[in-house]
Amino acid sequence: MPGRRRNINLFLMDGEANGIIKITTRPWNGLLLRIPRDRLYSCGERDEMKYSSIYFLIGPSESEGLPSVYVGQVGMRGILKRLTEHDKNPEKNYWTEAIVLTTSDNGLESTELNFLEHTFYNLACNSKQCVVKNAVEPNPGNVKEETISGIEETIEVTRIILEALGYKIFTPAQKCSPGALAPSGTSAPVAVTQAAEVKDSSTEKKFELNLDGNKKIGKFILEDFVPFLQAGIVPLEEIEKLTSLEYCKKTFEKRVYFPILIEWPEGTDRDAVTMRNGYKRYYSDVVIQLGNKRYLISSQWYRETYAPLLAWCKQFI
Repeated sequence: MPGRRRNINLFLMDGEANGIIKITTRPWNGLLLRIPRDRLYSCGERDEMKYSSIYFLIGPSESEGLPSVYVGQVGMRGILKRLTEHDKNPEKNYWTEAIVLTTSDNGLESTELNFLEHTFYNLACNSKQCVVKNAVEPNPGNVKEETISGIEETIEVTRIILEALGYKIFTPAQKCSPGALAPSGTSAPVAVTQAAEVKDSSTEKKFELNLDGNKKIGKFILEDFVPFLQAGIVPLEEIEKLTSLEYCKKTFEKRVYFPILIEWPEGTDRDAVTMRNGYKRYYSDVVIQLGNKRYLISSQWYRETYAPLLAWCKQFI
């Protein structure tokens, strides 16, 4: 399914391609600044440098040629002061440029900043395209559904613009492990793992699920929770309950806005099934085959969901 066509406008503020660049696209009121570290102090008089912002510190790493990325936020004291602190911090010598996300009207409030920082951090972790340098996972804060709906365009436009400029830090890698992930939006067949048959209890091997809660929630979902559902341990009637938003909200307490699973009926477009209100809410490249039904799993996960999710899993093992 083709995406919306866009004009991306690049303003070379230094008149050089390797200098400071202001990036905009209409009718979005957001803007991005790409600031090389050695040009940081030359843009201090610009109004945007006094705005509340999300920022990404980017530089090389020693991990298979992947870039290093640090995701942060700053409130009303402005981005210049925050970047200056990072520039003087010997523990952050890895970054060579900063990408700043703000709005033309300085309209990012604290709740939006928290949610954006948390979301971009998890997108970077799940992309497998960078080494995330944050020591802890940012807290998403208490964000209302209507607020999330209003800033999702900012997340998607930012990701698209950065990918178009060659920054793939928020874009999932195309190489996927057999049996779980396959490139989204390609004509190649999706890898579908059939749930194992439940053996006699005397011979069945107990499924070993990572229950320590130390993994990032997105990584836990893909590496542990999906194989757990595929293993045939959870009764099918319990699996079906995960397609009910009412059940998911009641069972998993906080930060669940969509059913954990949705059915992907035979003959329907996979990418279309993942969409809710114009945004992709489910992994289109992770398919769970249980009995005669296929399911897609939510990509909308938050740290607060971890504990009730683990408690739900424990009752079946």
